[in-house]
Amino acid sequence: MGKTSLFKAISGRHPYSGGCRSVSGQMLDHPTAFAAARAGIAYVPQDRKIFPLMSVQENLETVFACLPKSNRTIPDQIFRPFPVLLDMKARRGGELAL
Repeated sequence: MGKTSLFKAISGRHPYSGGCRSVSGQMLDHPTAFAAARAGIAYVPQDRKIFPLMSVQENLETVFACLPKSNRTIPDQIFRPFPVLLDMKARRGGELAL
């Protein structure tokens, strides 16, 4: 279906041949993954591709590693679709299925 390729292209992790993308009105012309992340775009792969020995909070914080330290906080909206993660922030990523 191409869902993974689409999301990777949007986040600058996969080449694409057409179209355009913008964030808050700012055009992003074939950005690197770093530039896309700085613009607010992130790609989190599925299939439990997480750091199993790091906590849920630490796994989430890796998404913001390219931002200035003052912006490296996890927004509350991240937990809205998955409120159980808020209660499990200190739990290791590899233990989530337990």
